[in-house]
Formats: sequence, structure tokens, C-alpha cells
Amino acid sequence: MRTRVATLVIMKALTLTVVAHAQTQATATSAPSYFDPVGGVTLSEAIGRALEHEPGLRASRSHVDMTRGLRDQAALRPNPSLSFFQQQEPGGADNQTRVEVQWPLDLFRKTGRIQVADREVEVAQHATADRERMLVADVRLAYGQVAAAVRTLTVTSSWSRRPTDN
Repeated sequence: MRTRVATLVIMKALTLTVVAHAQTQATATSAPSYFDPVGGVTLSEAIGRALEHEPGLRASRSHVDMTRGLRDQAALRPNPSLSFFQQQEPGGADNQTRVEVQWPLDLFRKTGRIQVADREVEVAQHATADRERMLVADVRLAYGQVAAAVRTLTVTSSWSRRPTDN
């Protein structure tokens, strides 16, 4: 019986010294070193920065502007053209001069062209909105993962600093 109690006391003493030694050797990594509650970035700020600076989203917005320009172009009438030709036969009497004016008729085509351009603008806007939605979801996911990691670090570091029960 005494040997069993003595063995338990020795095991307890060894455990306490190992834990104390491990705590002194562990690096002083704590959750406050990974986040700044005063100057840190909130979720809404992170989303705003991502929406403002993500290059693919800026390209998508530029595509929307381009389709709007094409829509404006589709609403205009085609330009007339003027051509001038002059041909001369060297040393001969066969000379030709020709002036051509082309004025394209835009009968019953303008409304269809505008409707197609309007659909292209809508498609580009929906694609941009989808890109924004996906980017916001990715930022929220990453922000949540970081918050969970900091919380895990806080819990783990506070648990390892807890005084041991005797």
C-alpha cells in the first residue's frame, strides 16, 4: 500500500515538473498578438476592401461599361459613306472617275439591335453581381476561419496557463 501511494506521489510530482517545464519553454504566443481590437479590420471593412480592390471584379465592372457603350452604339443610325475612285490608263484614253455614296437603310433593324444590346448589358450586370456575391461569401468564410482560429488559440492558451489542480 505504501509503495502504491509513494508511486502515485512520485508520478504526480513528475507530472507537475514536466508541465511547469513545458510552460516555461513554450513560446509566448497568445491570441492578442494576432488581432487588434482597436485598429483591426471589421468584417464590413474587409468586404468593402475586397469589393474595391479585387482585380477580377474590376474587370467585370469594366465589361459592364463596355456593354453599355455597345448599347449606345446600337441605338445610333449607321453612318453614310462616300467613296471616290479615279482610274487612268497610262498613255491611253480610257480614264474613269467614279463617286459613290452609300446610305444604309436601317429599316426594322434598330429595335432588334437595341434589344440584343440591352440583354447583353443585363447579362454583364448579373455576372458582376454574381462575382460580388461570391467574393463577399469568400471574405466572410475567410474572416470566420480566422476568428475561429483566434478563438481556438485564446482557449488553448488560457487552458495551458491554468493552474493545475492538486
